[in-house]
Amino acid sequence: MGSARRSGITEAPCTPGVSRLVDPLLRLGFFIAVLVVLLLRFDGRSPEAVSLPLVVVGLGVGGYLLIATPGMSAFVRNQAQNYPLVVGLGVLLLALPATVLTPVQTESDPADLIFAAMLLLLPVGCAVLNTPELRRGDIGLGLSTAALPVLLPLTRDTAGSPLALMLEPGEIALRAGALALPAALLLFTTPRQKQNLNFLLLCATLSIWYSIEFGAFPDVQIDPAVNLNYFYLAAILTLLYALSAAGWLPNVGFHFHASFHELASALLSLAVFAVPALGIGLASGFLKPELQPFSVESLTRAGSVYLFVALPEEILFRGVLLRYLHSTLAVPAAPALLLSAVIFGAAHLNNPPGVGWYFVLATLAGIAYGWIFLSTGKVTLSALVHTSVNWVWWAGFSG
Repeated sequence: MGSARRSGITEAPCTPGVSRLVDPLLRLGFFIAVLVVLLLRFDGRSPEAVSLPLVVVGLGVGGYLLIATPGMSAFVRNQAQNYPLVVGLGVLLLALPATVLTPVQTESDPADLIFAAMLLLLPVGCAVLNTPELRRGDIGLGLSTAALPVLLPLTRDTAGSPLALMLEPGEIALRAGALALPAALLLFTTPRQKQNLNFLLLCATLSIWYSIEFGAFPDVQIDPAVNLNYFYLAAILTLLYALSAAGWLPNVGFHFHASFHELASALLSLAVFAVPALGIGLASGFLKPELQPFSVESLTRAGSVYLFVALPEEILFRGVLLRYLHSTLAVPAAPALLLSAVIFGAAHLNNPPGVGWYFVLATLAGIAYGWIFLSTGKVTLSALVHTSVNWVWWAGFSG
């Protein structure tokens, strides 16, 4: 990885005093808040009925917040260097809760769990084997790891998602673009860039993203009240685990202490984005004003969006992809910001209705989020603005 001076991405300092206490306290606060929300949703049900989902979500969110701490991330990195096989296979532990949850699901197929385990194992294996310089053997392994979640859903006979729907022109274009992205890095990077390509790590990250984007994981619901596919939570943990094993997680800025200047910069970026976004959205009819009534659920929704949507997406698109383009490949800040924003916008092309305007607005949002990350070095701040945009959209324009 390039230094902060060379990359242009601000590295957040590890400051002493009160600011260093903010990070662990907020992590603990997030964890407690998730458990409280779960208990509220499970109100009126017997302890036996809620114990399993409570433990699964509690362990998942606890691991999510814990592995991103500097100490735990460094520990995983250390173990990956000393015991690569143990760390590589350790991710299979994340598949175990699904074996308990699956029997209560309808129409569950044991083969799906085997493929899901592979979708967790291969990215971590790539991260453990990752070296900055491109090796010949990395090409086949990396491309196969990225391609598996794109192609695997096409082999399933799922009544709810027939193959004919998957092979619509738009869907074909999205899958072709997903397959082309890692290949383009091999074709359009210079020999000097290939010496610092980190190709296996990038393919590992793309594989986790594609597994969610293209529905490669089986739908194993933790509980109807939670409305969360277990493998979505497992994929977030796998991403953090893989980044830790490769020594990349400290570079994404997953900590919650921020200076007044950084908060002001984030709010300014939000305001600058909001003006053209509202104008385009209202003029095109993509945004239709309709206020949601205020409730406790609206506040819990903001927390859920932050932890399970905004923060994982910011880690992927800004913490990994933008940093990869700007720091690893030494692409200048403006082109790297624009390219990562366009890829972020393209990732929303399968979200109807109005996919064209969705792409435009998501791309503009990607520029705003990317600017925050470049100026602060913290995905937690870009995720805060990301959450604000999503929440305001839901609360005021869900019509």
